[in-house]
Amino acid sequence: INLAPPLQRRVLTIEAEKFMLDDSNVRAVDIKVYYKLESDGKEQVKQVNLNPAKDILNQQMEIMLPPGSLAYEYEITWRLWGGEEVKSGRKSTESDTLYADELPN
Repeated sequence: INLAPPLQRRVLTIEAEKFMLDDSNVRAVDIKVYYKLESDGKEQVKQVNLNPAKDILNQQMEIMLPPGSLAYEYEITWRLWGGEEVKSGRKSTESDTLYADELPN
C-alpha cells in the first residue's frame, strides 16, 4: 500500500524593499502565481498584493504541487503613481522566494 500524499505543500514568500519601490515610483505590486495540481490538470492562480504606503512589503502564499515538482510560474505587475503599469511577463521558477522590488528595464 502506497501512503505517499498525492500533492506537496509549498509556502512561497514574496518580498520587496520599500526604498526600491519608492525610488521607482511604485504605488502597489500585484503578484500572480500559476501552478497545476497535476501534469494534465487545470491551471490554478493565486494572487497577493504589496503596498509600500501601508508597509505591506512581505506576503506568504501556499500552493500545492505534485510530488517531486518544484516549478511554477508567476507574473508581477507594478502599479505606478499616475496610473501606469509595468509587467514582468510570465516567468518560471522553482524558488521559494520571489523578490518584487526590481522593475524590468
